[in-house]
Amino acid sequence: MNWKLATLLITLLGSKAMAEQKKVVILDVRTQEEFQETHVIGAQNIDWYQPDFKERIAKLDKNAEYKLYCRSGNRSGQATTLMQSLGFKQVENLGSVSDASKKLKIACEGPKPC
Repeated sequence: MNWKLATLLITLLGSKAMAEQKKVVILDVRTQEEFQETHVIGAQNIDWYQPDFKERIAKLDKNAEYKLYCRSGNRSGQATTLMQSLGFKQVENLGSVSDASKKLKIACEGPKPC
């Protein structure tokens, strides 16, 4: 195989692999106390009720994919709307912590079950 063709093939395969490794961020928008009780493994906690919530969200990568949840789906629904208004394109409200765990097929951790 010609080295230029081999280089092109490696580049194309690498690009495809990178595209398939889409960055998905799981956001728990409940309070820190709720988060400590139970949360989806790997989730980040940004509390909807904190005064700097919007500023913290605005600093996130707008090109990443976000999956949000809270206790019932209400706060995560509001956070989803806010993120979309800030230019985030891939944001999904998963509802409650237990719904998120089921939809993502990821267990919860903490002293309480999800």
